[in-house]
Amino acid sequence: RGKDAETPVVQRSDLGKTVRVDVGLLDFLMNMVGELVIDRTRLSQIATELMTRGETSAIGNDVSSLASHLQRTSTELQEGIMQARLLPLKSILSKFPRMIRDLSSRCGKDIEFVAEGEATELDRTVLEAIDDPLIHVLRNAVDHGIELPQERVAKGKSPKGRVKLSAW
Repeated sequence: RGKDAETPVVQRSDLGKTVRVDVGLLDFLMNMVGELVIDRTRLSQIATELMTRGETSAIGNDVSSLASHLQRTSTELQEGIMQARLLPLKSILSKFPRMIRDLSSRCGKDIEFVAEGEATELDRTVLEAIDDPLIHVLRNAVDHGIELPQERVAKGKSPKGRVKLSAW
């Protein structure tokens, strides 16, 4: 249940199925929620003004109650839309094991790749923004952070290097 006993909360895992939604639609819905928040704030201001006047204080209380309900509803709507924008990191991390394997064989290095936190969810815009930088960081880790097997052994290390990517 949601914040009050009458509001059911739908968890993503309860749905069992997914629906693809255009990001533009989610952005539009988020903008509309923003408009609701502005109206909610103005309604609260009007309620305060009405409550301070003796002749309109009862109406002010009613408007204040309405503004409080609008706040709860718009907050839950906003949280729901934000939740819909989230994707698991797995959606971009899944390509990295092969990339590391290809790079390591090209460089003559023996590398184990470990990814943790694949279930961590981020906004799809953030995921798109971090994809290329992560590729760059991982390539640098293979090129400059892991020595050739014979160099590793000479330094008393295991011939196999490890690149670990953790998210939380």
